[in-house]
Amino acid sequence: MVGSQAIIAYPKPDGSMNVYTSPINRYATKLQEGNLSVPVYDLSASYSNVNSEITVFATFVLPSNTTTINHVWQDGPLLGTTLGIHGVSPNHLQSTGMLNLSSGQTVTAKGGKTQRSSYGIWGMLMPIGVMVARYLKAFQPKSSTWFRLHRGLQSFAFLLGIAGWATGLYLGVTSPGVQHKNHMAIGTTIFVLGLFQVFALCLRPKPDHKYRSYWNMYHHIVGYGVLGLSVANIFIGFSILHPGQIWKISYYVTLALIIVSALLLELFSQVKTYMQARKKPNQENGA
Repeated sequence: MVGSQAIIAYPKPDGSMNVYTSPINRYATKLQEGNLSVPVYDLSASYSNVNSEITVFATFVLPSNTTTINHVWQDGPLLGTTLGIHGVSPNHLQSTGMLNLSSGQTVTAKGGKTQRSSYGIWGMLMPIGVMVARYLKAFQPKSSTWFRLHRGLQSFAFLLGIAGWATGLYLGVTSPGVQHKNHMAIGTTIFVLGLFQVFALCLRPKPDHKYRSYWNMYHHIVGYGVLGLSVANIFIGFSILHPGQIWKISYYVTLALIIVSALLLELFSQVKTYMQARKKPNQENGA
């Protein structure tokens, strides 16, 4: 994990242990030996043939008033004297926790699950809310049902977006050195644009107002922009959180169904508009 301050240990061919520190600054790391951001003393390791476990011993000098630290652990293959990449199963990707230095207790991090849940539901509600406004209104122009559904779905999606954004900020604060700048920049942009949409609803002109067409243009541009950015950021989030296949498959299938449904509804809407346009001249000529 980028930003980790790692201790590497593995047995040599002669049976002795090779143990050293390695700061991980990039994904394509070779785990080269280097100093950590904190002093480390009395570094050693032992290997047990009984259960094939390696035990690492070390003394860290942490900054004053440090009460908790994030803990990450991994194991991977040893190819001769070269360390291989660790596995990417859920057990590997969720091997994180927070160690309370006062109590000695370790709490498994759950922020990733919260963020995945927010991503999944948010990523489904937003396009559905857009479809409700575009197509339900087209089929029931005199009803206000589409507006209430659209407002409710988008408001709930916005609240979930805030939850995911806040969770990302928390994980960033509690994981110093781990930064995903593109994801953070897009997420912050979505959050700001979402706030603009909320404020714009409070300033929405009446249908017959002379500026209503400009408001509609702004609302549509920002809305579709947020939708596109949110889908892109969800894919970026997947590459960061590495969720299980069930999460990815569920989102891909749902997104595909939404796209197909939107295309069919768009086709029906255009056909209806075309038929109404043809019917109107015929009625005028008949009159």
